[in-house]
Amino acid sequence: MGNNGSIILIPILIFLLRWQLVSGAGPAGNTYSGDPDGKYGSGNPYSGYPNGQGFGLSGKLQATYCGQNQTLPCAEVNALQAVINGFRLLPTIYISSTYCGYRLTTINCTCYRDDKNFILCHITEIYMSSKDLSGYIDPAISGLQFLKILELSNNQLTGSIPASLGNLTNLERLYIINNQLVGSIPESFKNLKSLKILDLSSNYLDGPIPSLRDLQNLNTIGLRFNFLNGPIPASLGNLSSLQILNLYSNILSGPIPDDLGNLTQLQFLALDDNELNGKLPEAFGKLSNITALWLGSNYISGNIPQNYSYLTGLQIFSVAGNDLSGKIPDYIAKWKNLTALILLGNNFDGNLPEGIFKLEKLQTLW
Repeated sequence: MGNNGSIILIPILIFLLRWQLVSGAGPAGNTYSGDPDGKYGSGNPYSGYPNGQGFGLSGKLQATYCGQNQTLPCAEVNALQAVINGFRLLPTIYISSTYCGYRLTTINCTCYRDDKNFILCHITEIYMSSKDLSGYIDPAISGLQFLKILELSNNQLTGSIPASLGNLTNLERLYIINNQLVGSIPESFKNLKSLKILDLSSNYLDGPIPSLRDLQNLNTIGLRFNFLNGPIPASLGNLSSLQILNLYSNILSGPIPDDLGNLTQLQFLALDDNELNGKLPEAFGKLSNITALWLGSNYISGNIPQNYSYLTGLQIFSVAGNDLSGKIPDYIAKWKNLTALILLGNNFDGNLPEGIFKLEKLQTLW
């Protein structure tokens, strides 16, 4: 029998053959931990519904089903229906213990027993990457209050990101990469305080980057290949858990905030191909864990700061296509892990330090 917090995988969608997701039923009572990669499963998943009972719904979901034992709450049933309609999928939905444990599902649920011994479920994960979705993200998605993972990458979704997405306060991972979304990133994202990964890369998003300063669990921000403009928010420097910040190829302007030097856990920083100006922040000398620093194709001037000598873990250093000047620092020859050094398109004086040519791991030198 199951305990609170146990996770069971319930396939929600039966698609036509074009999606090729579910071709048959698994045996009744089979269970799965709730994570398709097998990394985040519960230790004691519920072993099946009582008496192996389940139910199937085809077409528009009706409230007569969603309030009973063994079902999702009405709010989640209705929200899921609206989201599926927005994705332009056929609204055929099947919720049945017959399919428990089938590993090709795209929507996962967490189930538990309540104080009346009923089995209650909540939608916690949606994996719909590369499913040829061509609609939009319906604002009703905010009704999936227990959602932790939303993966919608590599589709043709259009329209804007609904502000209501900011109401999903349990959301931990949000991927909407490589779609056709327009408009700005909602200010309501400041409420996603459980969020660890935010990746909206390769869309047509514009406007400024909103304040994310309260999202202290964020370790990854991916916003590359958009049309975001305005300055890089200094408040990003408050995200003490941040390891990856990728703002490559936008229209960001102004100087690089010194505050980014406070990101001592940062490993990857890409700000290249924007319209940034000013000088290279000396504060970057504090980025002790940085391995890749991409700052090329901007309007940055001045010298390479002397305290960058502390960045001994660097593997990639790219400042090509700026207005940098002065001497190329000798200390670069002490970056023993360096694999790529890209300096062309600047106004440096003199020659490369001889020691650079002796770096054993160096593969690219421009």
